[in-house]
Amino acid sequence: MRRAISITVLSALAGLAQAEGSTPFDCNQFMQFGGNVDQARQTFAQGPESMSWNWFVCLNQPVESNSPNRVWETLKPSDQVYLSNGAAPLPWGQSEPVPAAVLQAAQAQGLNPDRTFHNLNAVQQVDGLILEMGGAVPTAQQGQPVRFQLLMGEDTFDYIVQKQVYNVNGQAALTSNLAFPSTAWELKAAWLNSTGPTPAAQTANTTFQAMYPALAQYELIGTQSETNPKLLANSQLESAFQSQSSCFACHGTAAYSKTKGYFNFAQKQQGGIVYPTAEVPASEFAGYNKLDFVWSLKRAQWQR
Repeated sequence: MRRAISITVLSALAGLAQAEGSTPFDCNQFMQFGGNVDQARQTFAQGPESMSWNWFVCLNQPVESNSPNRVWETLKPSDQVYLSNGAAPLPWGQSEPVPAAVLQAAQAQGLNPDRTFHNLNAVQQVDGLILEMGGAVPTAQQGQPVRFQLLMGEDTFDYIVQKQVYNVNGQAALTSNLAFPSTAWELKAAWLNSTGPTPAAQTANTTFQAMYPALAQYELIGTQSETNPKLLANSQLESAFQSQSSCFACHGTAAYSKTKGYFNFAQKQQGGIVYPTAEVPASEFAGYNKLDFVWSLKRAQWQR
């Protein structure tokens, strides 16, 4: 068992530490795809699993020389974007202060107070189900809630602030679909064990775990580009619908209606429910504004 790499890219998938069969890639500006999104898409298409691993390597590089913090830890946590009172979030690069009690507890345990602190504030998926540890995990962890957090890149954050959709008021005021920039990134981080990578991911895991021993405890479960492969789910984060889930199909239903609320992607079938594995017809979204795959917007609150 290894820790899972759970990664979502909005609008474009690309570019990373080392392209397949090439010299090492410079991670500088990798979240902007080196300034060439089209080239990044082409490179991704040549080896999706390798590119996913390379991206993971870039995300796990130190923020700067000798820093204990990693690049991914500089992303903005969703709980500091979608505030409980619906207010505007602090600007990019500014964070809410760590509670004094948390700092005291960390110091008492000998932890480094200069490290980034993470608020693993989520245990519930958008379908309303509590995430529980399952599969090949230690017996003591079976059925325990999976704690995770959602983070976003600067361009994702800037677009949310620009459109004022960090609260439900802003989403209710939308008159058209959202269209995030191609450099919009979102990351879901969870500390858990994974089960069952795809065959293509297994090959990439063998290569990259040997190439980067410090990351050998992690494995890629799979990579989905649009609907190829048709089915793909994180073995824990979507454990409730593991065998009938599609990343793109479910995220493609992200939508909000002023009168109906958020779109319900659970579809009734033969007395039960199933989840979409193909694009949902546009007719189903009458009266909704699409949220461009960004289901984290459902965490927004009414302003008060």
